[in-house]
Amino acid sequence: MDMLKILYQIVIGPLQLLFEFVFSRSYKLIGNPGICIVILSVVMNILALPLYRRADMMQKQAADKMKAVQPWQDRIRKTFKGDERFMMLQAYNREKGVKPSDALKGSVSLLLEIPFFIAAFRMLSSLQILNGKSFGPISDLGSPDGLIAIGAVSINLLPILMTVINLVSSSIYLKDSDMKGKIQLYGIAAIFLVLLYNSPAGLVFYWTCNNIFSLVKNIIMVNMKTPVKKKKASPEEKGETVTFITYALALSIFVGLMIPADFLRRSVGDFISFTDPSNPGRFLVNSFALALGTFMVWMGVIFFLSSSRKIANMVIISLSLIFILDYYAFYRNYGNLNKFLVIAFGDFYILKEDVLMNLAVIAMAAILVFILYKNRPVIFRIAVIPFLMAGIIVSVSAVISINSTFRTYDYLNSENGTPEITLSREGKNVIVIMLDRAQGFMFRYIMEEKPELLSTYDGFTYYPNTVSFGRVTNIGAPPLFGGYDYTPDRMNERSDESLMDKHNESLLVMPVLFSERDYDVVVCDAPYANYKMITDMSIYDGYDGISAYRTEGFFNDREADIDASLEDTLERNLFCYSMYLVSPMFMRSPVYDRGYYNDLNAEYTSENFFQVPTSVSEARGISADFLDSYSVLEALPGLTSVTDDETGSFFMMDNNTAHSPMILSEPDYVPAADVDNTLYDSQNRDRFTYGVSCEVSNPDTMAHYHANVAAIMALGEWFDYMREQGVYDNTRIIIVADHGAELHCLENGTGDNFNAIKMNPLLLYKDFDATGFTICDDLMTNAEVPYLATDDLLEDAVNPFTGNPFISMRNCPEDMIFFNSNDYDVEINNGNTFMAGDWYRLTGDDILDLGSWEYQGTW
Repeated sequence: MDMLKILYQIVIGPLQLLFEFVFSRSYKLIGNPGICIVILSVVMNILALPLYRRADMMQKQAADKMKAVQPWQDRIRKTFKGDERFMMLQAYNREKGVKPSDALKGSVSLLLEIPFFIAAFRMLSSLQILNGKSFGPISDLGSPDGLIAIGAVSINLLPILMTVINLVSSSIYLKDSDMKGKIQLYGIAAIFLVLLYNSPAGLVFYWTCNNIFSLVKNIIMVNMKTPVKKKKASPEEKGETVTFITYALALSIFVGLMIPADFLRRSVGDFISFTDPSNPGRFLVNSFALALGTFMVWMGVIFFLSSSRKIANMVIISLSLIFILDYYAFYRNYGNLNKFLVIAFGDFYILKEDVLMNLAVIAMAAILVFILYKNRPVIFRIAVIPFLMAGIIVSVSAVISINSTFRTYDYLNSENGTPEITLSREGKNVIVIMLDRAQGFMFRYIMEEKPELLSTYDGFTYYPNTVSFGRVTNIGAPPLFGGYDYTPDRMNERSDESLMDKHNESLLVMPVLFSERDYDVVVCDAPYANYKMITDMSIYDGYDGISAYRTEGFFNDREADIDASLEDTLERNLFCYSMYLVSPMFMRSPVYDRGYYNDLNAEYTSENFFQVPTSVSEARGISADFLDSYSVLEALPGLTSVTDDETGSFFMMDNNTAHSPMILSEPDYVPAADVDNTLYDSQNRDRFTYGVSCEVSNPDTMAHYHANVAAIMALGEWFDYMREQGVYDNTRIIIVADHGAELHCLENGTGDNFNAIKMNPLLLYKDFDATGFTICDDLMTNAEVPYLATDDLLEDAVNPFTGNPFISMRNCPEDMIFFNSNDYDVEINNGNTFMAGDWYRLTGDDILDLGSWEYQGTW
């Protein structure tokens, strides 16, 4: 980020965010942009009124001082020349207390007005919702007004009206000023006329409202102006200044650096682009600049213009204490954040009791600060030191951690290549596809709604009663790829080896085994390879016959747009997210604003790469994560080549389409920027009653269902292509998930501490030359995959690393225990054994019934 941009964010950025917040909140209440512009003007002028009032007093003081000394200064200039004149003027000014800074005091109002003007200009001139919106005689707030038409020539009336009002207001304000001051303000009015003449009517209307407010203020207050009594800076005031600066700096570090850095540190991989990797720590520069501007610059303006700096310090100290309490004592987890800082289908419901408790604590904290600071300010002047030091230490530590973790992603800069999936007409092919988070019980609804898929999935057996050994990928994926040698309890038994090594080993089991049998092996996106959030396919380097690729994001033709959108979002919203975390509870929902953080341009554009549903049937925006994964499934036919070679092929892939819930456009289940499925959903209310009845009353459940349908349909198109090429019948196909989704839609499926739905992964199996579509209710686990992949195909198939044969434990729940841990982050849960969690045993036949699960303890 260049210095000019940093300077802009420090001085103008906080004001622009405030403008956007006020306009956004009023627009959501009223919905009329013209009225919202009036509200914005009134609110901003009221907020700035004390500042302008104080600035006017300072200007009056400076003007009075200069007026008093002017005659003697003129006499000295007439009487003396050269160095003597300079020395005499300097001595006289020193005697009368005239300083060069007095000239600056005479321009305080103008200096305040410039950043407000720039912030308003940037915000209103780019506000897309003004385009085409009328207000009174103004036909389009997003264009110049053109209210007067003379033939083919149109004249913009609003800028002229704005200037006239400005001139009247200035003449009242300057009635006792000299000609120099009048010329200055009249010149500024003319400059505004030139600058804004061809600007959007909404912006000019806002500034016209400002001038009306200024006119009214000047009429009321012109005779109330009193000069500020001159006071020498006392040691106590200097102490107040030091106190303010230290607290403002501590707040800037806490909100703008520490909280965002700590957040990024926890999931560095989530904020790295698949195709153009850059250090996500760069976003901290912008966040810190906004914080500096908010607390050091603009709160500094308030402090230095304040008539009581002690009270100003009481406010900033109270704010510091409140922010700390809100962040640490009143933190609430409303759901997992995606990389766009949006809570993915979280339940953002704030309890009234929490709000009242929070307000009570805030009030007590503020009262305590005011009482103590009034009598014992030294307490807080000492207390700021650990606050400041803690912020610096945590921030530096987090930044070091971000940089260190980012360096481990150097492999992203290596050549990736495009996979070629070769399938043989003469040999035997085996395909294993892990659809991350594909829900087992939902497949029945998909086939019921889309009966045409029965022919597409001809030969498949569906196992609805399948269980995963864990509810997250780092626990559920190893047994899926490596078999029962890699269940969580068996991995914990090998406590002298790292989890990363054991995880990598599980991902190597089938590719190594098939490559040793001379199969053509291709692996794509092995999950968490080398324990990286963005998989490190280098674990397959050195194994002859194995070709490994990353495909996530590489087939999305909008990836460049997504990267640009993410860049813009994080530059703006990382600071907003931090402010949301430290806000009092009654302010969290307005600050968070459903993930838009009061950015109306983001909310009302079709270019959003995150989705915010408004109901189970309506949503705006497209999920970038969904596009990155779904585009891979769409590309599979184009990546597949068919040969008559007798050498068989083994293809293994992980795909996150089902893991990226999104409301899609029905009935085709394709992504769209604006979705309205109201009619289709009303006509198909009974589609979730087949077999196990599912309550689809929230967007989260519906979005998961949509993502599952999209994945199944996209794979179906690939299978139809395989039929056309004559390789479907001689291909064994396994579609499996590592775990289910955190849903609450089945009557007996969820409890307070355990969610059986989360343990129910999808399992579909098609053997060679199989026909028909069947459903088997046998109890299965996803650890059956290596056995199913090799059964009756590879003679004496054993795990190449442990030497154990692949076995089937179908219908043997009493011999297995399952791990109900949610510690999914492999950058944290990366020791030799899994972090402690709850263990369960399956004692019944129906895995979706809580009564079938028995708690075994925590270890």
